[in-house]
Amino acid sequence: MDPVYIRTSTAFTAANIPVVDISAPRNYDALDFTGVPTVEPLAELRALIAKAKELTTAPEFQNPDEREMFWDRVYSQIFSPHISQRICQLLKDQGTPFDWYDPDTTYEEDVKAFVKALPAV
Repeated sequence: MDPVYIRTSTAFTAANIPVVDISAPRNYDALDFTGVPTVEPLAELRALIAKAKELTTAPEFQNPDEREMFWDRVYSQIFSPHISQRICQLLKDQGTPFDWYDPDTTYEEDVKAFVKALPAV
C-alpha cells in the first residue's frame, strides 16, 4: 500500500502520530510534501483507535450535568470525519468488515458501543 501523506499540526494522538486533517485537499500531486512525514494506513488506524479509546476515559463527575456535557463532547469528537469516519474508511480500504450496534440511547452508550466494537489491529 502507498503511504498516506499528511500535514502535521501541533495536535498529536496517543500514539504520537500527527492528527490527520482529512478535510485537506485530496489533490496530493498539487501539494508540496517536501519534509512532510508519512503515516502508513495501519499505523494511522491504530493511532485513531487508541485515540477513540482514550477519549472515553471519563473523569469523576460532581453532578449529572457535567457527565452529560462530557459525553456530548466525546460523542462529537468520536463521530466526526476525523475519527469514526476515518476509521471506517481505513478498515474498508484494508478489506476488514466493520459493523456495530448503535443502541441509540445516550451519547455515552453510543460512544461506548462504537469503541467496544472496534477491532484489535
